[in-house]
Amino acid sequence: MTGTTMKVSSPAKVNLTFEILGTREDGYHEVRTLLCAISLFDELVFTITEAREPEIVISLSPDSHESFAKDFPLGTDNLIARAIRLYLSHNPHKKPLKIEVMVTKRIPMQAGLAGGSADGAAALRAMNDFATNSLDEDELLALAAKLGADMPFSLSGGLKIGSSRGDVLESLPLTTEAPRFPALIIAKPRHLAISTPWAFKAYDAAADKIGLSEKTRDKGLTDDATLYAADLLLEGRWEEAIKAFGNDFEQVIFPEYQELKDIRADFVALGARAVNMTGSGPTMYAIVDSLQAAHEMIEAYKEKQRIDCHACVNKFDPLDLFAVEIIESGAFVNAIKNELKQDDC
Repeated sequence: MTGTTMKVSSPAKVNLTFEILGTREDGYHEVRTLLCAISLFDELVFTITEAREPEIVISLSPDSHESFAKDFPLGTDNLIARAIRLYLSHNPHKKPLKIEVMVTKRIPMQAGLAGGSADGAAALRAMNDFATNSLDEDELLALAAKLGADMPFSLSGGLKIGSSRGDVLESLPLTTEAPRFPALIIAKPRHLAISTPWAFKAYDAAADKIGLSEKTRDKGLTDDATLYAADLLLEGRWEEAIKAFGNDFEQVIFPEYQELKDIRADFVALGARAVNMTGSGPTMYAIVDSLQAAHEMIEAYKEKQRIDCHACVNKFDPLDLFAVEIIESGAFVNAIKNELKQDDC
């Protein structure tokens, strides 16, 4: 029996801006955000064969990051399995399928980096490729939106403005003529997770909160931080664009989590252009001039931690650190082969 094996890469995302505009009638929050895909990937290998009974088997590669893999769900509620079932309910195969998925997990869990959505997007991409692209991109994006607000972006990637729940996307193609955006350092406290529902409730309950656009207006920059930053990035004027970067959640999350304030202070002291939180946290991103500078700053941060080791007992979580660049792709198939398999014949 012929089987299909394909490898799919799916990137993490960062919210360069995150604005909370109010509460919608359906109970969700209206947001506006400038999203980018980054060169931190989960890799998923799908092996698909016709079988007597439908089956989805998800496993973890030994190459997965150890601290991320231990909490990775392998059951039927995994977003990979849900994405496969949703795809097949809209575009059924003529025979039952056994779908085996081997995940190399490199995107931190519960980090505000859309790692779960990246895996679900990879599943949609793999299933559609297996079905010879039976669904067009708009149809695939509509399926993605049913699975979560981050899913459409994880599928399409690039640089985009997200509105509504963050799932209505406007593409912002970066031209090759524009000066290249600098690199990012991704810093995730290893054992810290922040509940997104809690973050929204805390924001709604907070008094005297000031939105990102209001802050940039007070600086005399703009009345719309996200659109302002996007326009400047398209012109290659990233040094000006980063003045409008920021996150409305920070004013309610930082008072509860001193370590996030410390991360910002540490990387600013090391020379980062700006340091902000992505999504509802707890991951922080620092903007630096180049990928080489990012690697050097990570080593400088680690050295500082070693020097301060006498105070380790009182330190917060260790950081998982990554030097990354902004990329233009979302989930994509980067290898595929058909082979003869005897299993399930």
